[in-house]
Amino acid sequence: MQSNPTVYQVAVPQGVAPGAMFQANVGGQMMQVQCPAGVGPGQMIQVQGAAMAVAAPAVQLMNNDADGGLDRIMSPLKGLLIRQRLDAWEGIVPFFNKENKYKVAAKPDSFDDMPYADMTDEVFKAAMHKGHVLTMKEKSEFCDRIVCLNRRTFDMRVKPGKATEGMNWEEKNMLSFHRPCKLNVRTPCCLLCPNEITAHDNNYNVIGKVQEDFRCPGSCCMKRYWNLTDKDDQLKYVLVDDLCCNTNICAPTFCCPVRRFDLMDPTVTERVGGLRNIFPGCTMRGCWGDADNYVVDFPADATSADKATILAASILIDFQLFEKSSNDEDGGGMGMY
Repeated sequence: MQSNPTVYQVAVPQGVAPGAMFQANVGGQMMQVQCPAGVGPGQMIQVQGAAMAVAAPAVQLMNNDADGGLDRIMSPLKGLLIRQRLDAWEGIVPFFNKENKYKVAAKPDSFDDMPYADMTDEVFKAAMHKGHVLTMKEKSEFCDRIVCLNRRTFDMRVKPGKATEGMNWEEKNMLSFHRPCKLNVRTPCCLLCPNEITAHDNNYNVIGKVQEDFRCPGSCCMKRYWNLTDKDDQLKYVLVDDLCCNTNICAPTFCCPVRRFDLMDPTVTERVGGLRNIFPGCTMRGCWGDADNYVVDFPADATSADKATILAASILIDFQLFEKSSNDEDGGGMGMY
């Protein structure tokens, strides 16, 4: 029986430049692989593995990940760039609110030292064209979007993006996020019906949850907190929005282009990562539309499930604080919802 080579998909690790060699697990064997020209970290490349007695269709071999590709895509990533799609109809018709869509790319190492002034929308756009690793699309009811606005119930479907072409996961999402409608009430001493979002794997098993929290004395001093827990309800991280005595209260705007959220360890003593909303600039996206750009920095020890939960937290933040409603309650300011 004639044996034919098998083609595998391999993710390019962070820090690997075009032409450089790196080690990869190809069909259960560790091999030295060269990064092709025009390909960057987080993108998928095809690698020919050892010959097999019976060659199965490549798409079937790529589809054998029990987690739908979650670990294959998320594991090598140190951070993400998130770019929301601009919908012109929302600016033309005030009450017209369509489902949100996002593209997600691997965060280039150059972003670590890049000044905020250089993080323009064109840079985000170029990163998406080079190869986005995920696409995210909201699924919600029209009435919910009109009546409940940014508090609405929705499911966010997460699928592999352009950089992972060739992987056939059309039947199932790689991830999904569920956000229930919460009419939360903030009082001087507690938070009732807190906002939350839950991350599910491709089999709809819970892998993480994000829930807003009330902490004294911080919550009484213009700080907001979100607890990130794993599938066993163990606290992994705390996301903090500090509006006290800094420019966060005005951001993201032309004069204060970055809204910063610190990702802290469970004791809230050490910063281990973060989320930044970057003002798109004085363009249609920044001044007229409702579309945001985010930079996500993952903790060094974060698992693939942790990274998925942090991604879910960025979506909750976007809806809760930056999704414009008819009276713009939360459009980038001190929204109470």
